[in-house]
Amino acid sequence: MNQKQQRKLPAVSRQFLHSMPLNMFEDMFEPLIEQSKNITIRYHFQEDKSQSTFSGSIVVYSVNDTLCPDDFRVKLINLVESSMQKFGDFLESLDALQVEPYIDYFIGKLKGLHSLVGNESLFVRGVGEDCTLQCQFRTFKRYRLVGPDTGDCRLFSQAICYKAEVYADVWLQVIDAALDHLELIRNMYKQSLADEVSGNSKISDSKNQFSLKFNMSVSHVGCMFHLLYKSELIDVPDRCIPSLIEWMTGNFQSKNKENSSSSSLRNKFFTPDLASLDFWEQKLQDGIKRIRDIRERLIK
Repeated sequence: MNQKQQRKLPAVSRQFLHSMPLNMFEDMFEPLIEQSKNITIRYHFQEDKSQSTFSGSIVVYSVNDTLCPDDFRVKLINLVESSMQKFGDFLESLDALQVEPYIDYFIGKLKGLHSLVGNESLFVRGVGEDCTLQCQFRTFKRYRLVGPDTGDCRLFSQAICYKAEVYADVWLQVIDAALDHLELIRNMYKQSLADEVSGNSKISDSKNQFSLKFNMSVSHVGCMFHLLYKSELIDVPDRCIPSLIEWMTGNFQSKNKENSSSSSLRNKFFTPDLASLDFWEQKLQDGIKRIRDIRERLIK
């Protein structure tokens, strides 16, 4: 991009920020925002009947009606994916020069949801009469406790939140993944704009090349490259992930479509679904069996 075009970009950004609907993020991410406003932690007391005197512990039963952290993760991921799809469809209606201010706006809003979780300290008794330990943990800043009508829940609210820390971690992980997703979209549009300006679009060239067809869905293909990337079996710097997504789009075909769209592959690369993870877990287990069979034949 030449210097003249670079000087024009800030003015374009200000123009579209000025005309951006005030509630745009709230409209697209309404289900996730509702989750953040209504964090409900249900708990109960579990009595230890093996002790002669009464004793027990606090047990977190559910958070926002999900009975385990994995269910909470799936619920949040589904909400984020649905909202991201709406945002992606909206961006595709824009010129590439108009995209970045919207992404900046959404990143700022998501960081606001990220701040729903903060750090707290809890003092617990250690070994010995005068030994007290300080435990740091992450917890939701706004929440509602629902439990049995036994005592005042405010007296042990910290202990309940301590037990629910894994749910707070899930919240942060899902929001972090969404932020990474937005940065990827930003880099892809920057790359597309640079290709257009230079007149040397790699995306157009790749369409004339040989495409390898998989007997897998787009979700399975995206998950495969996610695993390859996370396992460092392919050497791709973070800044080059947009190029990797475009290369995948131009060179691979799923079993459902002749070619996969970059937006669908991008979604599945960053947030693999449970069905795809189960698919690859089974395939890897089958692969281990084949490796053992081949090794046994070679040893004989």
